[in-house]
Amino acid sequence: MATDTCAIIIGIDGYAFAPLTSAVNDAVALRDELTAPGPGGTPPLVAAADVTLLASPGPGQPAPPGSRPATRRAILDALKAHYESPAARRRLIFYFAGHGMSASRDGRVREALLLAADVESPTDGEHMICLDDLLALFAERGPLEQLWLVDACRDMPYERRPRGYDVSWPEEPPQAPRAQFAMHAVGAGGKALSAQGGHGRFTHLLLRGLRGTGIANEPVPGRGRCVTADSLFNYVHRHVLASLRGWDEWTRTVQVPESRSRGPALAPLREVPPPPPREFVVKVEPEAAQPAVDLALEIELGLPVPGWPPKAPARQYELRAALKAGMTEQGWGTPKPQLMVVDLREEESATVEVPRSGGTVMTRGGGPRPSAAAAAPAVTTGERGIARAEIARSAAPARRPLRRSGGGTGVAPTTATLRVEASDIQAHVRLRLSRHPFTLIERAQPNMDLTVAPGAWDVQVMLGDEVISAARVLLAGGERGVVTAVAQITPALASLLPQRPAGAVDERPTSVMPSETIGPMQGAVLPTLLPLLALKPFDHDGVLLRQFSHLQIPQRGPWPPPSDGEPRCAIAVALDGELTPGRHTDVRAAARVWASPDRRLALYATDGKPPDEGVDIFVSGTRLNVAAPGVPGGVTAIGVISWPSGVTQVSVGIYRLPLGVAWDAPSAPGGPGFPPGRIARALAIAVPWFRAGADLDTLRGPELMEIAYGKWIDPVLGLIAHHALHESRRAARPGDPAPVEMLGTIQRNLSQAFGALPDCLVIAAVRQDADAQQAAMARLLDDRRLRQPVLVASLALLAEAARRAGRMDHWSIDRLDRIAPGEVFNVVVTTP
Repeated sequence: MATDTCAIIIGIDGYAFAPLTSAVNDAVALRDELTAPGPGGTPPLVAAADVTLLASPGPGQPAPPGSRPATRRAILDALKAHYESPAARRRLIFYFAGHGMSASRDGRVREALLLAADVESPTDGEHMICLDDLLALFAERGPLEQLWLVDACRDMPYERRPRGYDVSWPEEPPQAPRAQFAMHAVGAGGKALSAQGGHGRFTHLLLRGLRGTGIANEPVPGRGRCVTADSLFNYVHRHVLASLRGWDEWTRTVQVPESRSRGPALAPLREVPPPPPREFVVKVEPEAAQPAVDLALEIELGLPVPGWPPKAPARQYELRAALKAGMTEQGWGTPKPQLMVVDLREEESATVEVPRSGGTVMTRGGGPRPSAAAAAPAVTTGERGIARAEIARSAAPARRPLRRSGGGTGVAPTTATLRVEASDIQAHVRLRLSRHPFTLIERAQPNMDLTVAPGAWDVQVMLGDEVISAARVLLAGGERGVVTAVAQITPALASLLPQRPAGAVDERPTSVMPSETIGPMQGAVLPTLLPLLALKPFDHDGVLLRQFSHLQIPQRGPWPPPSDGEPRCAIAVALDGELTPGRHTDVRAAARVWASPDRRLALYATDGKPPDEGVDIFVSGTRLNVAAPGVPGGVTAIGVISWPSGVTQVSVGIYRLPLGVAWDAPSAPGGPGFPPGRIARALAIAVPWFRAGADLDTLRGPELMEIAYGKWIDPVLGLIAHHALHESRRAARPGDPAPVEMLGTIQRNLSQAFGALPDCLVIAAVRQDADAQQAAMARLLDDRRLRQPVLVASLALLAEAARRAGRMDHWSIDRLDRIAPGEVFNVVVTTP
């Protein structure tokens, strides 16, 4: 028989290396909130006797009464008691306030770490706790419902990767799937900023949300007004996002809270009284347009709130604006917006703008859409380049009164239709309903009609782990909405595109097609183009980016290159985001070949083999050491995108000269092979999928073929495919031969064609039998041919073999320890 709710609350200020000031206050305040009666006299969420408080205050500060130090052992002991217990509690609320960071065990997938009070430095992994391990352990054991609240940074830098943070408890038999909801104060790479009233921003909003403030107060059918895990998150997310208005997109992306859920949905956390009705005011601009517009505040289409200005219960509504008959002839254009979500729990007013038809404000039908090549679109300024998608709707169903009684069939439609259009075939769609029951659809397919519930949907178009386009669409019952993802155009990319002709309509293009051999793109456009721009000095046959001839990039000799000639290296560096005078680039042991007039982009090339120890690239004082092994007769292309905050994106590819010729084909021009543009596109797509931990077999369409066969143009693609299959083999069902057979095929092909590449030496040592693999890897550690591999996944296999062999002084361990989590390519970043 399940018992009631318990809580484990942790606050840590007293770190030896970087003390905090508000974490213990936050923990005590949350304990007091959970144990106090709720709004309207509802019972406390947790009885005081069922709260475990672990607190480590700063120097000279007293510990809260009834608390114990928040060491790693104390935290894990408190949790382990629930993990091992055969009698599950109904609900666990876990709260942590302190330092956090991101790390990676395999050099691929990032994990969230919690730093206990006995952590002595950012490299002291043995006193850290992996939150991802805890969520996995509790997924089928422990309390039936689990709410995990983490008020911690996820960006703490380190010079050496921490180790030993895993939670390795003895395996217990699963009980049943548990309902989990985890909420982070910030996204991966974010810092939990500011304090309000002695509390961190996240906890300050948590405390208000738990009292049923604003949109945390959610109507739940059959329960009345409640605070749910989803509504609490929505409240915190909304107000953090509002506080970041005017910040760049990267900051907004990593500074807003992040949630993840697993298993069934949590039951409402508590019941709360309904908020009082609120008057809602709509302002029409210009004021002269007010008589030309029909306004309606509706619960749903056909159910208007009476009176104007309306005074209505505090909940979510639809605000509709339409021109009255004959107003177009009087010179008024379409109101903006025609439809929007308003929430009287948070908002008191809205503004509707009515342009003059034929004036400076153009509607969607006001002129022809410019072509992608001709347009000079408004750029996305954020570091992830998230674009705001365009939304269109079919005509809404005709309004008709609903019959309340006495029969009849005038019932509002209970479903709507949503189509998300994306030109990237590999994209997938994430949908979330913004009200109860907060339906989440993680992996919908684009370019097809989806039947959804009416309401406001948050739409994200994604490539792997990257959001490339976002929108919110409001759909009435029976309505059809179309969300079109738009091109991801950052400032650096905008400076490359040809200038738009005078008089072109300033609309954001839905896609960019920089080469007819690549096709239209929306996401990861600049990462696709950079390696091709880097190769342009070696493009004597003009097979790359003919549309970019206006850049006038000079050629490098000698030509034609010998098939077994010394490897070359080409580097393209882009300065994205705001371009300030202090930002500059340089590459050691390479000559600058070309730079754009605004100095945002620069191309470099070496006349000989890339250094075995890696290529040193300097961006505004920051040093990037990039592993760039070469193949005789080829050129290693490095692309670097740098943002003002210091974030960098790196890619590495290896191409044969002359460009476009496959490695196993004759070297004469016109030999068989894929266009290099399509290979660069396949690499740009494979990286975010690989970083997200996905099996590349989940990709569909021509891109899958290019990743599978592209190794004959760029072996890095084959290496990524191998590592993805290697991980999927570990998760495969016993006896499943598919991953093993495919791994063997890739190993043989890459070893025969590129046997001297460091990564190929590594994957050649991978075996189905663990003992055989360990022996092969141990021999490889002393192989004189071994140099820095291209991929972190290859380096991680080497470092694991060195640790198993007791070779803690091997260079692979030191190198891996200095690489940032989530990095796909072997890059070490050193800041001044």
